[in-house]
Amino acid sequence: MHDQLVTIAGIIAIPFSAILSLCGIMLGLFSFDEKRKILISLKITELISTKKVKAEKFAQWWSTNFFLLFGANFFSKRQILTIPLFTILYSTFLFISWFLWMLIFYNPDHIIPNHIPTVLDASINNFLNYGFVYSLVLDFISISITRVYIKYSLRNRFSSFKAILFFITSILLIVFLFTIVIYKLKISSIDDLYTMQGLYLEKRPITNWEPVQTFYSSLNIIHNETMIIVTSKGLMTNYFIPQALMLYTSLMAQISLIIIFLCYILIKSLTKLEILSLFLVKNAGTASMSACGFIALAVILIICIPMTLLILSIFIT
Repeated sequence: MHDQLVTIAGIIAIPFSAILSLCGIMLGLFSFDEKRKILISLKITELISTKKVKAEKFAQWWSTNFFLLFGANFFSKRQILTIPLFTILYSTFLFISWFLWMLIFYNPDHIIPNHIPTVLDASINNFLNYGFVYSLVLDFISISITRVYIKYSLRNRFSSFKAILFFITSILLIVFLFTIVIYKLKISSIDDLYTMQGLYLEKRPITNWEPVQTFYSSLNIIHNETMIIVTSKGLMTNYFIPQALMLYTSLMAQISLIIIFLCYILIKSLTKLEILSLFLVKNAGTASMSACGFIALAVILIICIPMTLLILSIFIT
């Protein structure tokens, strides 16, 4: 019974504490004079402007380094070296992470194998023989899109609503192209399997393009998707393409786009926050603001009292 009373008291205290805090703020606003409003407005502008400048400088610094690595235009020669190097390094990192994860969490005996696990070995071979070129193409497209986005953002000082649409469209485009690549690799894998087994005249299974399912299954980097084909010689498979690795490599190529986009969102949010803060300070203590405050207080009371009674009735019964 004592615990219930403590809980009830706590529940009642929450809405009333909020109401009392609001009343305290309202009373504080009444004492604002014009001189104090000016000082507070200047301080708000100073604080928020500093954060905005830092975010913009960071975005510009990141953009400069991006252009330094991959070039400032579509036909930059340095990207012939840097994009393949990026694909190799990041895919290698993912393969090593995959192996270490299996070694730590899927190795109950904690035995270091003498050879690479069969699944991992098959995935590496499939990636090098079939998937690497496609990953390279996807990375090139991702970096090219990012280059266009950065130039557009710099030209508009990260202040265009179109940047959001561009960001969403670019991500969806890469995912869309990725699902097409995986579909093509699956069909090629089936044809290669039937050819290697000498089943030239046997009917191939129908493979549908399922972009949503492909994307969903590719999110799991640990459990790689494969296909089991029913043939006249039994159940077979030769599809070990590391879909997750290819997906994350393509998305990682857009990391600069994501960072620039986040800087844009931060700058826009700070701008809106500054406008709202200055509006509140400007109208603090005025009759209209006080009226709005008391209306809000009344609404909170109307909402909180029935809710408190309802919660009390639930606990009592």
